[in-house]
Amino acid sequence: MERLFIDNILTFGKHKGKSISAICEIEPTYIEWCILNIPTFYIHSNDLINSFQKFNYKATEELINVLKIKDDKFWAEVIANGTRSTEIWGEMMHLSGWTWQTFPPKPKNDQGLYAEKILFLKTNWTTIFSDIHFLENTYPLWFTGKKGRRLVIKKKCDFVPPWGSWYDHLKNGKPSKFTELRKGINEKISPLEIDHIDFID
Repeated sequence: MERLFIDNILTFGKHKGKSISAICEIEPTYIEWCILNIPTFYIHSNDLINSFQKFNYKATEELINVLKIKDDKFWAEVIANGTRSTEIWGEMMHLSGWTWQTFPPKPKNDQGLYAEKILFLKTNWTTIFSDIHFLENTYPLWFTGKKGRRLVIKKKCDFVPPWGSWYDHLKNGKPSKFTELRKGINEKISPLEIDHIDFID
């Protein structure tokens, strides 16, 4: 999707030969119609809204929503095409308000928080999952893994999980009870989050 700028000249329609800025002044609803009805017609939301404001025209909520969707699509295509242009990345940061300082940092491994959360899981294990039979036959032990995103759970050796297999959590279809279990655990241990569960006898 090609990005148009306010000073670009329109090459089609009744305003052919006029700049987008000039059309915003004399008939802004025409540009709005183009945005809403022509999938490839794209002007960055900041550019167009600022131009509308200059000529005392208020963009509709529908137009703003479509502009934001097209913004996202345009930048996704830029990234997918593998741009390395610092100018493009700089503009993305400027237009979105994103900065290196405001980008949320990844959580660090906090052993105290892990200890607190595993104690919480042990104390509240019967509230984690809808299958009480599973909870009666299992017990959380500790977090492990390089990033602490793996939970080790002790199970009774002769117990079969509600999803059918300790080695294939999709055995009985998708989404599985295993997915429900992991979701329940993650809700309880937030802001920590696990990706994997290891079951041991």
